[in-house]
Amino acid sequence: LEAGQQVDPAVPVENAKEGAIRLAVTEPVFAIVDTASEGSVRYLAELPDTLRAPLDAGTVVGTLRVLAGELTLATSPLVVPHKLNAPSWPWKFRESVIKQRPEKQAGREREYQIVGGAD
Repeated sequence: LEAGQQVDPAVPVENAKEGAIRLAVTEPVFAIVDTASEGSVRYLAELPDTLRAPLDAGTVVGTLRVLAGELTLATSPLVVPHKLNAPSWPWKFRESVIKQRPEKQAGREREYQIVGGAD
């Protein structure tokens, strides 16, 4: 892998306009193996379950390991590839209040139907 290359899977991001981001390696990642072991080489990304903005570009949040069987051949930090800004207050309001409002209204409507049906 080349420095800056992003890896899968994407990590969900809370408190940001971006729903998920792919993390990037900070340096070239390579391993020298014999041809007999070539088929057993795999990448293992150790990722957080979620990230929470704001985060600066280059913040280390995970690790990429190159493995041959159980043997670790190489490691590289995984970083946030670009700055994740905290969203504006209007965005937070829209996401937390307005988008949830129809669900709450539907719950209230069901509640009123139950109370009204008991009369």
